[in-house]
Amino acid sequence: MSTAATDSLPYQSRLARLQKKLTTGQAVLISQPNNLTYLTGFQPVTTNEREGLLLYTTKTATLYAAAFSPLPNYLEGTPQPWLTVERTTSLTKLAVQIKQLAC
Repeated sequence: MSTAATDSLPYQSRLARLQKKLTTGQAVLISQPNNLTYLTGFQPVTTNEREGLLLYTTKTATLYAAAFSPLPNYLEGTPQPWLTVERTTSLTKLAVQIKQLAC
């Protein structure tokens, strides 16, 4: 029987490997739907819209997902300590986080 913890293990492992490749001050912004699915399990509803973005640093991983897009089961209801989810259709929070990284 699967649980949120076991369902998330492949994604947690993939993001951890990516994190090890970053050096202090580096960040990666993932926007390609196939890469988002591989790294987080997030599957956009449409192919012609940017429904999700993943900002990953040495310390944090934040998935910015459109409010109308379904989340993977392991993310529904149970917060994951290794991945923050921001449900939004505005990229203002993402812009603020990127600006903070630059300072």
